[in-house]
Amino acid sequence: MSQVFRNMRDEFEADYKCEPEVRNTEYRGDGLSTHYYELPNGATELRHIIKHKKMEHGVGEAFCSLYRLNDNGEYLRNLKKAKFYIDAAIEYEESKC
Repeated sequence: MSQVFRNMRDEFEADYKCEPEVRNTEYRGDGLSTHYYELPNGATELRHIIKHKKMEHGVGEAFCSLYRLNDNGEYLRNLKKAKFYIDAAIEYEESKC
C-alpha cells in the first residue's frame, strides 16, 4: 500500500471516528441551581429554549410533551410521545457508532 493511500485512509478514518459528543463540559457544581438552568435572554416560549439548546426536532417534541404533561388531561399520551421521540433519538445516536 502506498504512503499516499495510507495517509488518505488515516485522514478518512479520523474524520469518521465515532466519539460521543460532549455537550456540557463545564463544572457540574454541587446540585444547587446553576447557570445552565437559567433561561436565555428574551426566551418567552419553549421554542426559544429548544433553539437555544440546539435540540433536534424529535428531542424538542419530547421536551414539549414533558412540559405539557399535566396540562391537557393526557398524561399517559404525553409520556408515551416523549418516550417515542427519546427512543428514536437514542436509536439514531447509537447507529452513528
